[in-house]
Amino acid sequence: MSSLSLFFSFFTFLFFLSFSAFSQSPLNRPSNIGLGVFVDFIDAEYEMNFSQITGAEEGEKQYEINVVSSVMLNQLEDGYILFDLNQDIQEVKIDGVVTNITQVKTPNHGRYVSQFHQVSTLTDKGSHTLEVKSKMQIWTKNFGLWLNDWADREMLELYVVSNLQYDQYPMTFSFNDKDFFKDNYVFTNGTEVEDEDSIIAQFPEFSNASSVFLHLVPSENLTGLYETTYSTLDGREMNVTLYSDNQSYSSSEELEEIYKKRVVPAVKDLEETWGPWPHESLVLVFDQCGRSMEHSGAARICRYAAIEHELTHSYWGRSIFPADGNSSWFDEGIATWIDHSRIMEVRSSYIDTDLSNNGEYFRATNQSSYTSGARFLIQVGYLLNAEEQVEKTNNALMTKCMKSFYDKYAFKTMTSQNILDHIVTDCSDGTKAEEIRNLFTQYIF
Repeated sequence: MSSLSLFFSFFTFLFFLSFSAFSQSPLNRPSNIGLGVFVDFIDAEYEMNFSQITGAEEGEKQYEINVVSSVMLNQLEDGYILFDLNQDIQEVKIDGVVTNITQVKTPNHGRYVSQFHQVSTLTDKGSHTLEVKSKMQIWTKNFGLWLNDWADREMLELYVVSNLQYDQYPMTFSFNDKDFFKDNYVFTNGTEVEDEDSIIAQFPEFSNASSVFLHLVPSENLTGLYETTYSTLDGREMNVTLYSDNQSYSSSEELEEIYKKRVVPAVKDLEETWGPWPHESLVLVFDQCGRSMEHSGAARICRYAAIEHELTHSYWGRSIFPADGNSSWFDEGIATWIDHSRIMEVRSSYIDTDLSNNGEYFRATNQSSYTSGARFLIQVGYLLNAEEQVEKTNNALMTKCMKSFYDKYAFKTMTSQNILDHIVTDCSDGTKAEEIRNLFTQYIF
């Protein structure tokens, strides 16, 4: 019996243990065939089968990847199931029966329009299975699940069937021709499962569309590797891996120096402020890429200056997760605030307005979030402590406020409204509540 079948058997029990914050999903979408409904993924299995199409022995090769995405889900309302996959879909089945799909576009909000797939079969509320076969072609030297939260539909849905950011569920990735990857290193923030025929990586229940890190690197392309353990604040011996797959980046010796001089001090500082490292491991790849990207306990580093910022995201953004693009301003804002709060000048005129007002289907990070989000948090700190305009005191006050927020929402999804409610309820004396709400209305909502 497959693990998906076993999971189905225990559905009722697991439903109550689900990490998913389904109440944070967007509104269901009416269409020309009926109501498109967002659902709660309970478990997902992804099988990826590679075949090389063309390419030289060295350098990039073109691959065709056939993918089977099998999802166990819960539907809370009768309707037509919505999901996303930004690849060529070959076949869709609901509860084992082949069906069709249609494209559903979101309402125009400014210039932002996204889209989803809507299953054409009406299903009742309750548990269902969704199976989607898809195909993609890529040119690469080393296959990785490279996610991008700056662009629409470029997180996990770029490779496999995914739900939106609000949903959290366990995942299993299987690469079924182990001989095809026999000389590959497997780097992941999940758990690699021993198997004779396949490379299998499993990811925990809190995973979502932005958290997974998985990279397969042929041994000849690995230019640097440093592996060690780190003693976390709560006494764990955590596995740490730094590696490079590009000649212009670090050798093993350079990676060791980076670890000792940059990574260890940064992690220690984060632990002292926010608590023990929240993940089972730490994986950093140093790559020649356009933009660094954070994952849960992992990161793709495109420039050394981003190391501390991306490590911070393993707490803010990939331990606490934004439930949607409208909440992503916060994790980028607080990561920048942590990096630069003692040197940034505070002026309300510097804060872009409407950081969280991009339409309810917004699925990317507002690029004003970094500086404007940080400056907004500093301004909230000044407001909370208006009697003493002392920068150090403000930082300590806001750090205490954010620490209690982190403890409340670790490994869960959160929204801008959750942040506002916490600051008003847990961090202010009650006399500033109206001013804080007005500040959020002016700059966030």
